[in-house]
Amino acid sequence: MGFTIDRDGPDLYQKAVNRLGVYVCATYKNGSDLEMCLDAEELILPEEPILPDNPTPHQRKMWDL
Repeated sequence: MGFTIDRDGPDLYQKAVNRLGVYVCATYKNGSDLEMCLDAEELILPEEPILPDNPTPHQRKMWDL
């Protein structure tokens, strides 16, 4: 299973983590401990970069990437 960086990417990631937690809890002896660790995870979104007023060609290229 892969994750994409589009508008549904974070939702797909959360769904996969939830499924992994259910699997771990049902399969392993101390799976509930692992499930608690997975549930404690926080979604961290990257900050949107700010393009300067007069960007250099290098800054412009970094912005495009």
